[in-house]
Amino acid sequence: MTKSHSAARRDDTVSKLTPEAQPQDGVLAVLIRSGIVESRHYGRLAVLRETNCAEPLLSVGNIDAPFILRSVFKPIQALAMTRLGLTLIDQDLALSLSSHSGEKFHQDRVRRLLVNFGFHENDLCNPADLPLGLTLGIPEMHDTQPARIAHNCSGKHAAMLACCAINGWSKIDYLKPDHPLQTAIAAITTDIAREEPARWAVDGCGAPVPALTPRAVARIYSSFACGAEGTTERQIFEAMRAWPEIVAGVGRNSTTVMRAIPGIIVKDGAEGVVGLAFSDGTAAALKVSDGAQRACRVVIEYLVHRFTRYKNVRLANEPAIGGAEIVGDLRARVGSGELEGDR
Repeated sequence: MTKSHSAARRDDTVSKLTPEAQPQDGVLAVLIRSGIVESRHYGRLAVLRETNCAEPLLSVGNIDAPFILRSVFKPIQALAMTRLGLTLIDQDLALSLSSHSGEKFHQDRVRRLLVNFGFHENDLCNPADLPLGLTLGIPEMHDTQPARIAHNCSGKHAAMLACCAINGWSKIDYLKPDHPLQTAIAAITTDIAREEPARWAVDGCGAPVPALTPRAVARIYSSFACGAEGTTERQIFEAMRAWPEIVAGVGRNSTTVMRAIPGIIVKDGAEGVVGLAFSDGTAAALKVSDGAQRACRVVIEYLVHRFTRYKNVRLANEPAIGGAEIVGDLRARVGSGELEGDR
């Protein structure tokens, strides 16, 4: 029996809406249900040993295909602002690059940072939002009304205002691409990435954010780990190591990893992006093409197990449920596609 024209049109629509692997992507993770591969997550992953390493230790997909950095850009923005004269104590440096959960201690610290430089939370140009912790189901989150101070990027925006204050720049339009702060950040980004961003986009908080290659991002994160004592790069690495709850929040996956493993930094962001570095200079940049955070978790776990001796670190996974039983799980398949036994 042939399909009706309307049925054929519906099938065509579904086909167009179904995510397909792109030529620059490789397999990163698969969901196994009852021994069968049910879903696949594709993306790009670059792992480099040192800043000047030409050949990657591990690569999946085209690591010279750019992606939008989202919050993986925050440590780079913090580095740029420090080079522009902004000096912050370690906790505030960690706050400036955070994607915080909006817990009370986060919001209190943002307020103190603003007051120290003569600002009020109404000066923040990021949008009002509920705390990220509410979305993530973190207990003891009491905010019920959106606020600018509760936005997960408010620490970065407070630092941007502080940087404007010490340089005598306008505070009301600091997010515009042609503002002196943003043009300076863009120039420093190009310098440390050693490549021109493929383009600039607008992040969820309203700030400019570049598209860079996984190779460049891994190289930058390696520079944080390899930075000599007293350098800005090293200060960022040590601030993230010392204050992971400020960088993310209580119970967050990146916090769990940084608390469990000495000498690692992890910065995640929206739409499936991650930057991480180990103390020996090994660093990785990850982009999951469909933006799935669940794939980030298993890939981070895979990298920890492969490149450190901490084989027992486990991050929250999403099991495949069949009735009242667990019938499968999400597994890293970094660059390997289907393994023997998968169907």
